[in-house]
Amino acid sequence: MPTPRGIIAVACIIACTPITATAAVPQRGASTPAWPVADTEVQLPLGAHENFDAGTWSPDGRHIAFIEPGSAPLTAAVWIVDGERGADGSERTLCRVPLTGITGDLMWPAPGDYIYVVRNRDPERSVHGALYRVRVSDGAVGEVVRWPHTRVVWAAAASPDGRRVVLDFDGSLVVVDVPSKKMSTVHRWVPHGSGGLTWSPNGKTIAFGRNGYVCTIAPNGKTLRTICRGGYTCWSPDGRWIVFTRETDEGRAPGGQKINPHITAYVIRPDGTGEHRLAPNVTDDQMNPMWSPQGNRILYRRFEMRIGPVPTRWWMAALRA
Repeated sequence: MPTPRGIIAVACIIACTPITATAAVPQRGASTPAWPVADTEVQLPLGAHENFDAGTWSPDGRHIAFIEPGSAPLTAAVWIVDGERGADGSERTLCRVPLTGITGDLMWPAPGDYIYVVRNRDPERSVHGALYRVRVSDGAVGEVVRWPHTRVVWAAAASPDGRRVVLDFDGSLVVVDVPSKKMSTVHRWVPHGSGGLTWSPNGKTIAFGRNGYVCTIAPNGKTLRTICRGGYTCWSPDGRWIVFTRETDEGRAPGGQKINPHITAYVIRPDGTGEHRLAPNVTDDQMNPMWSPQGNRILYRRFEMRIGPVPTRWWMAALRA
């Protein structure tokens, strides 16, 4: 997962690049469903850990793993905190992972024995990228596969059973079979422009951002379908909904530049119907939304824009019953 500045850049790419998929974008239905909707949000208390970057739920929803970039240029800590209370003193450092300054992505698939960490490449130091597997019981770190420093990973997602990891390499979807370490390219597109990856709960479909649109595809590269405009997707645990984000703005300057762009979370059915805002009464900038395994909460982050270091604030939205 790129740094805040990188995410903003990706959002601009998403907004400005045209789609080239052949399928038509479904139209929103006449009726708007009342669920899922979140009317309130609560900031996850993380205390001094304001620099927690990528996050992921544990399979049972009891914990959240985060990456905290370290002071050293090529290392970061993986933390585990309580999924309800945040950093309340029970949090622990699981391990330190050799990450670059671009940090990476976290995935914690079932059955929960391992956390996958994506290390992005560092072009300034010619440092390669890699997929690591961290054992939760003791924090042991093992490398699964690596790739050259010329390739950028914009997103990653583990299959529900944890046996496969899909990566977005600059507009190429690559599926890594973890047991065999085989990497297979299942889809390519141009121009580049991405935004998140997620597997359906049954493992039969991947949703991803493609040049500013949410698309779905089978892991073998078949049945490409365009769902809606947006990116940074996450499938609901019951498979009925996909939460995604879309860049919105309050207008444009005379030269065409966007004024006060924001990131807003929406939900939609996998068939492209029922699109509506996730939290109409909540502040915008709901970045990288992640559905809890129980399906009753969504975790997302929001950057505090200011001069100097940009802290990440993590928020929890409870879905209306």
